[in-house]
Amino acid sequence: MENWQTYFHETSFNTMDAKGRIAIPVRFREAVRRCNGQLIVTAMDQALNAYPPEVWANIEARVEALNTTTAEMRRFRRQFIGRAIVCKTDKQSRILISPSLRDYAGLQKEIAIVGQLSHFQIWSRDRYEVDSELAEQDVLTPELSAQISELRL
Repeated sequence: MENWQTYFHETSFNTMDAKGRIAIPVRFREAVRRCNGQLIVTAMDQALNAYPPEVWANIEARVEALNTTTAEMRRFRRQFIGRAIVCKTDKQSRILISPSLRDYAGLQKEIAIVGQLSHFQIWSRDRYEVDSELAEQDVLTPELSAQISELRL
Protein backbone atom coordinates (compact mmCIF):
# COMPACT_ATOMS: atom_id res chain seq x y z
CA MET A 1 0.00 0.00 0.00
CA GLU A 2 1.19 3.51 -0.78
CA ASN A 3 2.11 5.83 2.05
CA TRP A 4 -1.04 7.97 1.90
CA GLN A 5 -0.07 9.68 5.14
CA THR A 6 2.06 12.17 3.24
CA TYR A 7 -0.95 13.56 1.37
CA PHE A 8 -3.84 14.49 3.61
CA HIS A 9 -2.78 17.35 5.89
CA GLU A 10 -4.24 20.77 6.70
CA THR A 11 -7.74 22.20 6.71
CA SER A 12 -9.44 24.03 3.85
CA PHE A 13 -12.66 25.96 3.80
CA ASN A 14 -14.67 25.62 0.64
CA THR A 15 -18.20 25.61 -0.72
CA MET A 16 -20.45 22.86 -1.98
CA ASP A 17 -22.49 23.68 -5.07
CA ALA A 18 -26.27 23.30 -5.34
CA LYS A 19 -25.88 19.81 -6.87
CA GLY A 20 -23.79 18.58 -3.90
CA ARG A 21 -20.39 18.70 -5.60
CA ILE A 22 -17.27 19.45 -3.60
CA ALA A 23 -13.92 20.42 -5.14
CA ILE A 24 -10.97 18.39 -3.86
CA PRO A 25 -8.29 20.76 -2.48
CA VAL A 26 -5.38 21.22 -4.89
CA ARG A 27 -2.88 19.74 -2.44
CA PHE A 28 -4.94 16.48 -2.28
CA ARG A 29 -5.51 16.09 -6.02
CA GLU A 30 -2.34 14.16 -6.89
CA ALA A 31 -3.12 11.54 -4.23
CA VAL A 32 -6.68 11.23 -5.54
CA ARG A 33 -5.44 10.97 -9.14
CA ARG A 34 -3.12 8.13 -8.10
CA CYS A 35 -6.16 6.12 -6.99
CA ASN A 36 -7.89 6.63 -10.35
CA GLY A 37 -9.90 9.55 -9.05
CA GLN A 38 -11.91 7.36 -6.69
CA LEU A 39 -12.69 7.87 -3.03
CA ILE A 40 -14.91 5.89 -0.70
CA VAL A 41 -17.00 8.29 1.39
CA THR A 42 -18.83 7.25 4.55
CA ALA A 43 -20.39 8.84 7.62
CA MET A 44 -19.08 9.07 11.18
CA ASP A 45 -19.23 11.62 14.00
CA GLN A 46 -21.59 13.97 12.12
CA ALA A 47 -19.04 14.35 9.33
CA LEU A 48 -17.95 12.43 6.24
CA ASN A 49 -14.72 10.51 5.80
CA ALA A 50 -13.17 10.15 2.33
CA TYR A 51 -10.74 7.27 1.88
CA PRO A 52 -8.53 6.17 -1.01
CA PRO A 53 -9.62 2.64 -2.09
CA GLU A 54 -6.47 0.95 -0.75
CA VAL A 55 -6.97 2.51 2.68
CA TRP A 56 -10.67 1.57 2.59
CA ALA A 57 -9.84 -2.06 1.76
CA ASN A 58 -7.68 -2.22 4.89
CA ILE A 59 -10.49 -0.72 6.98
CA GLU A 60 -13.01 -3.21 5.60
CA ALA A 61 -10.71 -6.09 6.51
CA ARG A 62 -10.33 -4.80 10.07
CA VAL A 63 -14.08 -4.21 10.45
CA GLU A 64 -14.81 -7.67 9.04
CA ALA A 65 -12.53 -9.19 11.69
CA LEU A 66 -14.42 -7.52 14.55
CA ASN A 67 -16.68 -9.55 16.78
CA THR A 68 -20.26 -8.85 15.69
CA THR A 69 -22.10 -10.50 18.56
CA THR A 70 -23.14 -7.23 20.18
CA ALA A 71 -26.00 -5.11 18.90
CA GLU A 72 -23.78 -2.01 19.12
CA MET A 73 -21.09 -3.50 16.86
CA ARG A 74 -23.66 -4.71 14.35
CA ARG A 75 -25.18 -1.23 14.33
CA PHE A 76 -21.74 0.36 13.83
CA ARG A 77 -20.99 -1.94 10.88
CA ARG A 78 -24.42 -1.34 9.37
CA GLN A 79 -24.00 2.43 9.56
CA PHE A 80 -20.29 2.80 8.74
CA ILE A 81 -20.04 0.22 5.96
CA GLY A 82 -23.65 0.47 4.82
CA ARG A 83 -23.44 4.20 4.16
CA ALA A 84 -20.18 4.01 2.21
CA ILE A 85 -20.35 5.11 -1.41
CA VAL A 86 -17.76 5.24 -4.18
CA CYS A 87 -17.24 8.80 -5.42
CA LYS A 88 -15.39 9.38 -8.68
CA THR A 89 -13.89 12.79 -9.38
CA ASP A 90 -15.05 14.69 -12.44
CA LYS A 91 -12.86 16.72 -14.81
CA GLN A 92 -12.85 19.65 -12.35
CA SER A 93 -11.62 17.41 -9.49
CA ARG A 94 -14.99 17.47 -7.74
CA ILE A 95 -16.87 14.65 -6.06
CA LEU A 96 -20.63 14.39 -5.85
CA ILE A 97 -21.90 13.74 -2.32
CA SER A 98 -25.17 11.82 -2.14
CA PRO A 99 -28.19 13.57 -0.59
CA SER A 100 -28.29 11.04 2.27
CA LEU A 101 -24.66 11.72 3.23
CA ARG A 102 -25.17 15.48 2.87
CA ASP A 103 -28.14 15.25 5.23
CA TYR A 104 -26.23 13.11 7.73
CA ALA A 105 -23.33 15.58 7.91
CA GLY A 106 -25.55 18.68 7.78
CA LEU A 107 -23.72 19.93 4.70
CA GLN A 108 -25.04 23.14 3.27
CA LYS A 109 -22.94 25.53 1.23
CA GLU A 110 -20.00 26.25 3.56
CA ILE A 111 -17.78 23.24 4.31
CA ALA A 112 -14.44 22.36 5.90
CA ILE A 113 -12.15 19.72 4.41
CA VAL A 114 -9.82 18.38 7.09
CA GLY A 115 -6.73 16.25 6.38
CA GLN A 116 -6.44 13.15 8.57
CA LEU A 117 -3.21 11.59 7.26
CA SER A 118 -4.57 8.51 5.42
CA HIS A 119 -7.91 10.16 4.54
CA PHE A 120 -9.75 13.44 4.88
CA GLN A 121 -12.99 14.55 6.47
CA ILE A 122 -15.75 16.74 5.06
CA TRP A 123 -17.57 18.83 7.67
CA SER A 124 -20.29 21.39 7.68
CA ARG A 125 -18.31 24.55 8.44
CA ASP A 126 -20.62 25.38 11.36
CA ARG A 127 -20.20 21.91 12.91
CA TYR A 128 -16.45 22.04 12.34
CA GLU A 129 -16.15 25.34 14.17
CA VAL A 130 -18.21 24.03 17.12
CA ASP A 131 -16.09 20.85 17.19
CA SER A 132 -12.91 22.95 17.11
CA GLU A 133 -14.10 24.96 20.11
CA LEU A 134 -14.84 21.72 21.99
CA ALA A 135 -11.41 20.35 21.05
CA GLU A 136 -9.74 23.38 22.62
CA GLN A 137 -11.50 22.55 25.88
CA ASP A 138 -10.72 18.81 25.62
CA VAL A 139 -6.97 19.22 25.14
CA LEU A 140 -6.43 19.70 28.85
CA THR A 141 -8.28 16.60 30.09
CA PRO A 142 -5.95 14.22 31.95
CA GLU A 143 -6.86 11.21 29.79
CA LEU A 144 -6.25 13.02 26.52
CA SER A 145 -3.05 14.63 27.83
CA ALA A 146 -1.74 11.16 28.74
CA GLN A 147 -2.55 9.81 25.28
CA ILE A 148 -0.87 12.75 23.58
CA SER A 149 2.19 12.46 25.79
CA GLU A 150 2.60 8.83 24.64
CA LEU A 151 3.12 10.21 21.13
CA ARG A 152 6.29 11.99 22.34
CA LEU A 153 5.64 15.04 20.22
